Amino acid sequence: SKGVEALTPEEACHNEKVRNAIDEAVTYANSKVSHAEAVKKYRILDNVLSEENGYLSAKQSIKRHLVTRDFAEIIEDMYSSHGD
Repeated sequence: SKGVEALTPEEACHNEKVRNAIDEAVTYANSKVSHAEAVKKYRILDNVLSEENGYLSAKQSIKRHLVTRDFAEIIEDMYSSHGD
């Protein structure tokens, strides 16, 4: 929590402290892997991937086919030349 009050997913994705903590975690993770394996871009979704909304299986595995279908625009933006 790092001093941040409880937030909804929508609030969290726009919170500067949350974004900074994620940036720090990504930087740390990238320091442990090769450039090819490093996270180059990411997006924070304003909703939760859960079993209830169908994005996680009972084993808590991500249902990638649903995520890639439903978030195709966000994913495409990350791979386009203008996405930051």
